[in-house]
Amino acid sequence: MKSKKFKVFAKVFYTVIIALALGLPNMAFATPMPDTGQTKCYNNHNEIPCPQSGEPFYGQDAQYTNNPHSYTKLDANGNELPESATSWTMVRDNVTGLIWELKHNNDNVKNYADHNDADNTYTWYDGIPNGPDTQDFINGLNAQNYGGHHDWRLPTIKELSTLVDSDRYPNPSINTVYFPDTMTYYYWSSNASAGNYNHAWYAYFFYGKVATIYKNLGCYVRAVRGGQLPDNNFIDNSDGTISDTSTGLMWQKATAPGTYNWEQALTYCENLTLPAGGYSDWRLPNRNELQTIVDYSRYNPAIDTTFFPSTPSTAGDWYWSSTTYAYNSNFTWTVLFSHGYVTDGDMKSFYHYVRAVRGGQCDDTDLDGVCDNEDNCRTTPNGPSLGTCMPGSDKAGATCTSDADCVIGCSTNGTCSKNQEDTDADGYGGVCDNCPNNCNAFQLDADNDGIGDVCDTTPGCGGGCSQPQCESACPPPITTIP
Repeated sequence: MKSKKFKVFAKVFYTVIIALALGLPNMAFATPMPDTGQTKCYNNHNEIPCPQSGEPFYGQDAQYTNNPHSYTKLDANGNELPESATSWTMVRDNVTGLIWELKHNNDNVKNYADHNDADNTYTWYDGIPNGPDTQDFINGLNAQNYGGHHDWRLPTIKELSTLVDSDRYPNPSINTVYFPDTMTYYYWSSNASAGNYNHAWYAYFFYGKVATIYKNLGCYVRAVRGGQLPDNNFIDNSDGTISDTSTGLMWQKATAPGTYNWEQALTYCENLTLPAGGYSDWRLPNRNELQTIVDYSRYNPAIDTTFFPSTPSTAGDWYWSSTTYAYNSNFTWTVLFSHGYVTDGDMKSFYHYVRAVRGGQCDDTDLDGVCDNEDNCRTTPNGPSLGTCMPGSDKAGATCTSDADCVIGCSTNGTCSKNQEDTDADGYGGVCDNCPNNCNAFQLDADNDGIGDVCDTTPGCGGGCSQPQCESACPPPITTIP
């Protein structure tokens, strides 16, 4: 079965360098939006085999894998730990770069002396102490220099929403391998409600809803550090489309005419060509993508009407996403632009609004979860968790997740290269570097024996006018990747 599977692109280093060199003003670079985690396909009621192009229900979330969730465990000093580690302090989101606090001691006993205690709940601080509140929590975490840092903060609602795993339900809707002791309840964000002073935004990790609740209620908190996800940077392309350089996505400017049931919404987007004679790779956005154009500083509507005018925003004016509500597959995740709620919305047979999305896509030749424009080894998997046994290993060339996968019996002859590992920092991942322990940015191999000149004892070069010049170690890094 052939299905469309793409990976939403991440920031491209050399694009940034070129832009800086040219001195381009007001440039904004895309930050990838993590995928929803949904891997199953559905019709109006049940799970089904993922359909092919032209078949009913084609174009749903699971058929577009955009920046799959990828996490790394960190110790108390910020050092990376293997996935198998049983003790860790923080978690890095490898897609957004954000670093998240880890909770522990889920034992139904609050312990406010331990800021990381999973049972602790807090009210939302709005300038008047109402402790224990979220300011007490953040101040305490920073005072103890948790993880060696004192710049911890509450996440924005968009940042917090990226942790929701829409393939898990319930208890809780998050990757518990990396985030154990997560409560199936409300977690505060830093966003106050623009439409109700007494409310603030939360994410509900029972099944993933995003909504508001009274600030004086006790909810759980997970701190984050790192650069805040950028605000939208919209550009009107004057052809019926809007580009958002903060995410790399392109949007249909006008709401699709009429209303649609979910199957019709999928078909409409797959068949859309916009502008006339232009792009034909439109699709129905997943719940994470659709939430990116919510403006939580506004309400009625909670969207920038300069770029998206006439967006319906009264009660019941839901917009379809391509993401099925896994807890009850009769429903689909929707966004209400009156305030920005992300909920299970309505049954798929009901009729709601549609806004198509496209762009931000890239190829992943070796299917290792790293886009070609970032992959330092495009033809051999060496992504977030998958790698290849290095030459000299008992199982050289085999797929691996650790060194143990590369040895036979009690041997120690095995090295697994993964996670874009590049020991000699020459821009080539070890699994496809012809001299993996010596920097050779041009990968020259005069005698074509698979061993780069820099580490070949008989390179077949450098012998005078009859032979080509051998590559020297570590010239400036190249800008193209094999």
